[in-house]
Amino acid sequence: MNPLVRKEIRTLLPNWIAALLAATTPLWMWRDINFEWPFVFGVGILGLALSPFGQEMSYGTFGLLLVQPEERRRFWRIKTMLLAVEMGSVWLLFALCLWAKAWENKDVLDMLKVSALMTLLAFSGGLWTTLLLRDMVASFFCTCLVPSAICAATFAALCHWVDFDGDRNCDWFITILYWVLAAYAAAGFWWARRLFLGAQDVAWTGGQISLTMRGVPLRWLAFKFKGRQNRWLALVKKELQLQEITMFLIPLLALLHLAALTILHFVPQWRIEKNLILSAIPFIWLAAVPLVIGCVAVAEERRYNTLDSLLCLPISKRASFAVKFVVALVLGIVLGGIIPWVLLRIGGMEPRDFELQMTVLIAAAITAIAFYASTMSRSLLQALPTAVCIPVAAGMAVALFVKFNGDYTYSEILFTRSSIFPALAWPAMAITFVWLAFKNYKQLQIGWRVWLGNLTRAGAVAGCVTLAAIAIFDRSWELFLPLEPRHGPARISGAGRASMGSSWQRLYVLLPDGRLWVGKNSWTGKKENRKLKSISGGFAPGSNWVEIAVIYKDAAAIQSDGTLWRIPNNSDIRQIGSDSDWKKIAAGGGVFLALKQNGTLWGWGHDYNKLLSENSTQPHGIEIPHPIRVGNDSDWVNVFVLDNQQAMGFKRDGSTWNWGSLSLEDGRRYEVRSVREKVRGRMEGTNWLAMDGIGQFTLGIRTDGSLWAVGEYIPSKIFKEDARPGLHPKAERVGAKSDWVALSGEWQLTALEADGTLWTWDFRHSGKRPSKYGDWLAATEYADLTWGLAKDGTLTCWNEFGMDWPDDNAPFMRRFFLGPTRRPVLSCNILDAR
Repeated sequence: MNPLVRKEIRTLLPNWIAALLAATTPLWMWRDINFEWPFVFGVGILGLALSPFGQEMSYGTFGLLLVQPEERRRFWRIKTMLLAVEMGSVWLLFALCLWAKAWENKDVLDMLKVSALMTLLAFSGGLWTTLLLRDMVASFFCTCLVPSAICAATFAALCHWVDFDGDRNCDWFITILYWVLAAYAAAGFWWARRLFLGAQDVAWTGGQISLTMRGVPLRWLAFKFKGRQNRWLALVKKELQLQEITMFLIPLLALLHLAALTILHFVPQWRIEKNLILSAIPFIWLAAVPLVIGCVAVAEERRYNTLDSLLCLPISKRASFAVKFVVALVLGIVLGGIIPWVLLRIGGMEPRDFELQMTVLIAAAITAIAFYASTMSRSLLQALPTAVCIPVAAGMAVALFVKFNGDYTYSEILFTRSSIFPALAWPAMAITFVWLAFKNYKQLQIGWRVWLGNLTRAGAVAGCVTLAAIAIFDRSWELFLPLEPRHGPARISGAGRASMGSSWQRLYVLLPDGRLWVGKNSWTGKKENRKLKSISGGFAPGSNWVEIAVIYKDAAAIQSDGTLWRIPNNSDIRQIGSDSDWKKIAAGGGVFLALKQNGTLWGWGHDYNKLLSENSTQPHGIEIPHPIRVGNDSDWVNVFVLDNQQAMGFKRDGSTWNWGSLSLEDGRRYEVRSVREKVRGRMEGTNWLAMDGIGQFTLGIRTDGSLWAVGEYIPSKIFKEDARPGLHPKAERVGAKSDWVALSGEWQLTALEADGTLWTWDFRHSGKRPSKYGDWLAATEYADLTWGLAKDGTLTCWNEFGMDWPDDNAPFMRRFFLGPTRRPVLSCNILDAR
């Protein structure tokens, strides 16, 4: 490879890598990409565009380039061709990432056009500004502001002939504006070529930009202090003079800002949705000004070779570092936060769109990040891409952690709902970066060892904070404590099948020997933050109970003689009707559905979802106190009422019938329907033991113990059993196990295996076992509580997932720092309870 080409590749490589990282921004943004991506992507490509000649001028090698025994045209071709290839690759990567992230967004094509135009403008502007001004701060701002000024001038020139109220005219004007900017880019490239071919060692300004008038510096920009100055004032004055270029350009930026606000005032539809370049002018303050102020602070000291003199002053390094950081932070907040906020308020922007507190916070954050990047750089052109890479790399790390650990216990809550992680991370990382910035500040030479040391230390602190937050939030110390009472020998036996049902106030436990235990829950605390305190109860009369079904305020049961009973509590038991041919009962959504031996279907309760009456016109359903016949068919063999507000019925011919809310077939969702419809392929057959639903999918257990699923958005893991996520209009088997015996679900799911293993699952976590024991006979779930009955009579309740957490009325520690406990909410033995 040609030595000149190798040298250009080495010159552009750091900024190219940074620009490629900035191009991946759409993949890692948590919010709407329409707002953030222009600034991150723009800074990335702008730093790359300024590099070919900016690096030469920063390191003092531009004069040597001009006296080489080669034609300048050859240098121009190599530099511009390599720059074009690298900027083209950056835009192509950005386009791919944007398409992958938001391919369903109809504005993607407009975003691609604007990003391509930004790349073209940065390519042209970065060349002619560096060759003309030979100062990187001025070149940075001019490359940003000249296209914006052209936009404003074009609008002003055409506003007398074009009515901008119609979308057609706006589109027509945007097309003209694109051509004008393209012409500017072509002219800028031609002018840059002429500037380089005719360049002298000294620029048209007599060197780099000199802020002098008749030999007197513009001290009004840095406050002219009268009399004798102490060391602190001298340091502050020096820092202000270091930022003179930025401060000198502030009035120009203010004029352009006011022009943009004037245009947006008369044509409000020209905001971000219509013209990113013109609409971005008011926000250049917030992005560019704090960024440049922070990047200049230390990096330019190294470029001017004045940092060694600063470190040798008769003042401590900590003091000089503090002065430099505070001055940069104050300037960034005032010039990049408060002033644009005032101008935007003058322009009529609502406070909710641009809050002062948020503006100051963003400006301070950008300045602090840029200042840290400056301590790791040798020039402004190194600091700019470094400042871009830091937040992009942080966003990538967090996004990858959440993506690959989405099923990890509490990982999603840890970063989105809990305050423990930011409470630990913000102070720890702030202290770490200030400490690292101070260590970097004392380094006269910056190399890969400094970068590696910073990365290692920052990564170690971030890892320790993450592990500490997970350990605290997840209550890891509970793993070393006894979580539940010890189970004794089996005391429950019988030929029947144990089952449970629960509501807010009651718990019903049907034992295998036909006894029915009814418990009453006792709660403490306010309604919004009630906590289960205890449970008390006893056995209902008789020992021939065979079926139990529970809704939120009532329960019904069937005895072995086929009679149907209402059981609101263990002392108030009344028979429903006089029939004795009841076969099966199911409940959910406020209603009961029951089958008779003759195959007819009956129901009663509060019919919220039209599960009972096809003729109901009441918006909130009707109250049906006694059983009524549902439909005219007489060939029903099984029925389930699911907690996702729908009913599933099965006939003798093996067909499946579905009605109620969220009915699904072939991916279509319906409103509440009372008409029973035949659903092909959805849970077909009559051999169903249990069935329930959560959200938009349904799980069922067949009599052979296999687990099946149907519906929308089925997760990949259910009770540690693999499932194929996505849309499933027909039932598909989940896992290979054939020993499932019980299933219950509403806000979460609870399932039981034949060997007594208890499982719980919700949308945010993998299935897990709340108990270490494997002697469970029955289980149920209501709201966020999981109940289990062991063979020795132990009744245990868990709130391990904590679906109601956090709550505004929850205790401070539980609300902000601690996740749900693994310990049971309560545990007692129903055989010993009185």
